[in-house]
Amino acid sequence: MTLLRPHYIEPIPAGSRIPWAWDDWEVEASYEPGDAVVNERLQGLQRRAQLAMCVAIAEWIAFSLEALDADPRPQQYLEAAWLGTVHFACCPYMEWEDEEWSGPVRGPLHVMMAQVNDALHFEGADPAENAAWLSTLAQHIVPVSASFTIWRDAVLHRLERWYPGIEKADDDFDDDWQALEPLVPRECFDPTAPFDPAVSIDLVRRRLAAADPDTNPYLSTPEERAEAAVVLPFELEARRAAGHEDSQEFPKGSLPAP
Repeated sequence: MTLLRPHYIEPIPAGSRIPWAWDDWEVEASYEPGDAVVNERLQGLQRRAQLAMCVAIAEWIAFSLEALDADPRPQQYLEAAWLGTVHFACCPYMEWEDEEWSGPVRGPLHVMMAQVNDALHFEGADPAENAAWLSTLAQHIVPVSASFTIWRDAVLHRLERWYPGIEKADDDFDDDWQALEPLVPRECFDPTAPFDPAVSIDLVRRRLAAADPDTNPYLSTPEERAEAAVVLPFELEARRAAGHEDSQEFPKGSLPAP
């Protein structure tokens, strides 16, 4: 599946003058301090919602710049990252060569991919903070006329409605949020369309079924996911629907049929 540009993001036209400052030796200046609105409002939400917001904001950067750089890899990485919000093993950890991703266009694309990668894979990462950094970067890059902040506030309101944080006991060390938290599909982030979280499982199943690791170097294969003993959230839903409340009674690693 090719990751199609959201209709609410308009690319900066090819050949446009680049108005933003960029220093490959001081890239932190492009995303620090993080967007306080995003950080504060995401802190009270579930982790998967925070990660999905990271990827959704990253799309603003990738697709705003797509006409200025034809490299398909940023969009390919974000396609994999959406599935990485379902389970980390769907989008393996990556590194990129700094020399290949420099300058006022490819530099922001590099920062964008690295921030999402860190949010997904670094054990001590705070995805709300990564999303806040990406929001600052987006506001550095995306034209003011694109109404990024209007979109930001609308989707934050939607996330707050459907994915509020869950109270956990201080000694609950066995909580597997990847398996237990509800899915947050890409479709949640189009504020112009209605969203029903009841269809999230079907939306994510379809996206996973359409993902092709032969054409996207950032996607894991079904065999790699099985080897990593991945249990996907909709597997647990099927088990509960069958009357099996204790998901640990089932062996890990089997993937559902598309």
